[in-house]
Amino acid sequence: MRRASTILVLALAVASAAPARAECGRPGIGEPLNCYLAQTQWNRTSFGAIAYSAKTGGWGAVTGKGSEQEAKEAALGSCGQRNEGCEVVDVFSNTCAAVAAPVRTAEFTVAHAESRGKAESAAKADCSRRLGGNCRMVASACSLP
Repeated sequence: MRRASTILVLALAVASAAPARAECGRPGIGEPLNCYLAQTQWNRTSFGAIAYSAKTGGWGAVTGKGSEQEAKEAALGSCGQRNEGCEVVDVFSNTCAAVAAPVRTAEFTVAHAESRGKAESAAKADCSRRLGGNCRMVASACSLP
């Protein structure tokens, strides 16, 4: 419910700052610049991904990618530079993500939130609750439009 109200507030803020759709015609010559900017920013999606190696505890994270596939490949490449056995554990768009894991296990938890700090807190709390023990942050990143 909280996320839905955050999205609604954001949508209302964008709607009040941008011209109404009826004021914006088809893209092209004569299209007001503010219409173009409002439409492209509203439609932009930014993908991120986190890859994690349970074998080494290493990770790789990327943000700002144009597609889910591009984010997955880049995260695997980033993780694989220094670690072996990397797997993509999360793909996200237009939000922040965090991965937490207990100290001596291959299990992990993932959480999403509107800020990095909130995602990290949620991932650690979920890790402690579900997996017990001493949980640590593995990785966190934000991929926002």
